Amino acid sequence: MPKLSSPGAIATIVAVPIALVVGYASYAFLGDLEDEPEQPDESAVAEPVEMDPLELGADALTYCLAVTSSAPGEVDGLEQRPVVGGEGIAEYALAYGDPAVTAVCGTDPVEVPPTDQVVDVSGVCWLKTPGDDGSIQYATVDRETAVTVDVPSDYEQSGGVLGDLSPVIADKIPALRDAPAGCAAK
Repeated sequence: MPKLSSPGAIATIVAVPIALVVGYASYAFLGDLEDEPEQPDESAVAEPVEMDPLELGADALTYCLAVTSSAPGEVDGLEQRPVVGGEGIAEYALAYGDPAVTAVCGTDPVEVPPTDQVVDVSGVCWLKTPGDDGSIQYATVDRETAVTVDVPSDYEQSGGVLGDLSPVIADKIPALRDAPAGCAAK
């Protein structure tokens, strides 16, 4: 009969139960992971942004669809959100962040008063119009189809939004031949 006081016997008596407990705990933990796949965090899914529908002509709709289908999924660190509000609205409207920065293609052209300054961002000329509530509206003034970007007052800087959207607009919507003063013809 083996002695229970030998180091090998004591090690076996201690190690076997510990190994069984660790093995069972590992099996239980890993089994739970396989049985219950991780669910997406519903709070991370952005709510759709309600927007007013527009009626666009064929040319404008073609340009706008080219813009929205090529638009970045993030502008100035703001994730893109779905838009709702009418049939086909996602073909000409975009929304980013919460509160939503919105971009609408196919808006009415903006007339630039002679005393207003325009700014060129990556080849697109924009007119900045501050809102009474602290928001800012930017409108393209040198494109065959106008694009309007509304930035809520919650955002201190909005240059990154225009910087991220302007290259797509410049690439997809032709420039006007008679751009307002301050805009170089592209």
